[in-house]
Amino acid sequence: MLLDGVFGFRPGPTVTQTAAWALYLVAVSALCLAPSRGRPGVAGARRRAASRPR
Repeated sequence: MLLDGVFGFRPGPTVTQTAAWALYLVAVSALCLAPSRGRPGVAGARRRAASRPR
């Protein structure tokens, strides 16, 4: 009762809230689990330097 009055929290989520959370989880999971497209780390730079002819 107190949580509902103070924060607007209801223990039973609506269908819309459940769908929104599911969509959020799918989007965040895709971003977190997707391969990185940024610059290669130090290990990648070392590998390229080691394979470069001198």
